[in-house]
Amino acid sequence: MRFNVKLESKKPLPAGSKSGQAQVIFIESLEKNGTCIPCISTTRVGIDGAWVGAIEGNSYFSVVIAPGEHNLCSDVQSKSGKFQLGMATLNAEAGKTYHYKFRLIWNYLDGASPYSEFELVPIGEDEANYRLNISSSSVFSIHP
Repeated sequence: MRFNVKLESKKPLPAGSKSGQAQVIFIESLEKNGTCIPCISTTRVGIDGAWVGAIEGNSYFSVVIAPGEHNLCSDVQSKSGKFQLGMATLNAEAGKTYHYKFRLIWNYLDGASPYSEFELVPIGEDEANYRLNISSSSVFSIHP
């Protein structure tokens, strides 16, 4: 499944989890090394084996999930067929909000691969609040 992503800078920040549910906020942190001008990719996000959304550049989106253990995965939607993969397990509790950061480093210094690092990691509330305030909201749709 391929996604189209549009960024909105004036959308309100996520409000928090709904009663009886948990909220997961995914934030991408994009870094560039070398002379890469078009270095923005779409990162797809999956939960429990199903794609739930996508982000691009320095952006974020959130989903509401049921309490319990969930498998999170992400990859860079690539035209070249080279994939970078991130995975994590989350034991979600009702009423809590969780923040995960995709750290994507574009690196054209080695000439072999456009990515030198890609990881999916949980982050604390302070870092999440900072990143949410400097990021755009990701609005995604499925590419026909």
